Amino acid sequence: MSISAIEHITRRRRDKFGLDEHGKLIGVNPLASDLRNSIDHLAEGLYTRNAHFIFELIQNAEDNEYGSNVKPSLTFKLLRDDPTSTVGADGALIVENNEAGFTEKNIEAICAVGKSTKEKAKGFIGEKGIGFKSVFRVTSRPFIFSNGYCISLPEVHEATGLGYIVPEWVENIPAQIDQSVTSIVLPLDVTDFGHEEVRKMLTDIEPESILFLYKLLPSHSNLD
Repeated sequence: MSISAIEHITRRRRDKFGLDEHGKLIGVNPLASDLRNSIDHLAEGLYTRNAHFIFELIQNAEDNEYGSNVKPSLTFKLLRDDPTSTVGADGALIVENNEAGFTEKNIEAICAVGKSTKEKAKGFIGEKGIGFKSVFRVTSRPFIFSNGYCISLPEVHEATGLGYIVPEWVENIPAQIDQSVTSIVLPLDVTDFGHEEVRKMLTDIEPESILFLYKLLPSHSNLD
């Protein structure tokens, strides 16, 4: 990367959302109203459709780029204790993928509404900009650790009044995080999507439902 991950996040928070290095608003964002309208539309799509967020994560991993000598892998780790200490979390789901790692372009896409780095939308990906944001079905704050990036995306961001798209830098990386791969941590703090519910969702995945994969096959581990 041409600049460090933290410098990139700081720049994006300043230029896109008008936040200084302390998280305070520098001025009024002229696009705030349009962003809020888009986010409201996104939220409506998230909570009214029956998209399976696990399939979204599998498809994202399938579409990722991998090193020439890397055998693609995807692992789901369901923990009874949330390593991020998110209030109200009934455990956490950690998703590990040995992809090439997040780039500035990936961050720009995941912190936007209705934008994707993929040339073509496949399966659930791309519809209404949901894609990765489907994880908000089970968590109010997903965490991403990849290629030097350590961020969370709060469902509600008080300073800007925006949700889902304002990255927060994570200073303390939980000991359970494997920093050699892309790790996504989902504290399970949403009603009706606690540890047992997500466990059932993982174990209920039928083999024929992932026949579209050609790069990888997901694996389950630590389903405590």
